[in-house]
Amino acid sequence: MASLKDPDRSEENSDLRRPEIITPLSVTPGTRGKRLPPNTRGTRIKAVILAMAFVLLVSGGLWLLNYLSERPAERAPGKPPASKSEQPSQRQPIEQPHPSAQSIADPATIAAEKEQADRTLAEFTKLKQDLEAKGASQWGKETYREMMKFADEADRLLLEDDYRAAAENYAAAAARAQVLIGRIEPALKQVLAEGQAALDQQNGDLARQKFSIALMIDPANRLARQSLQ
Repeated sequence: MASLKDPDRSEENSDLRRPEIITPLSVTPGTRGKRLPPNTRGTRIKAVILAMAFVLLVSGGLWLLNYLSERPAERAPGKPPASKSEQPSQRQPIEQPHPSAQSIADPATIAAEKEQADRTLAEFTKLKQDLEAKGASQWGKETYREMMKFADEADRLLLEDDYRAAAENYAAAAARAQVLIGRIEPALKQVLAEGQAALDQQNGDLARQKFSIALMIDPANRLARQSLQ
């Protein structure tokens, strides 16, 4: 009965039992989504790391320079910080006045110099009063101004207790006063002549001024009195 089987059917069964062979297809990857080679990625990462390290190094160096420029110099080891009173001051020291010869002289010398200054002051004061009574300020001119200049300087020195210098200036002023006293007679003749000349020129104001000075020099002068009447 086996021979009676249908040969086509047996062949069909044998074909069902045979495994099917699947041949894989070759696929070519596209360029999209393509990753970089490992060597290229490593090189870029190292470059980024080096750039960041360089930036940090430059920033740190700038900060250190700024810190050192603003920080004061370190003190020597073992030396305590100076107190405020010991720290050098930026102000200029005040120059102390040098002691004068008057301040270092002995009391006896100072007393003698003071006595001399008082004596020359008294002599000059008497001469000055006589000259003022005769109107020396009107006719003494330059000599009178020199006399008063020495007298003013002597007064200043006397107030400063510089007796020796004060006495010297009083003596110089007294010498000018003596010169003016020797000029009293010539000055009287001069102002009388100037007054008469003013009368001749019919300058009454100037004539009265000159004759008034003549009366200060010589209150008993007849010509000056008659001219003022």
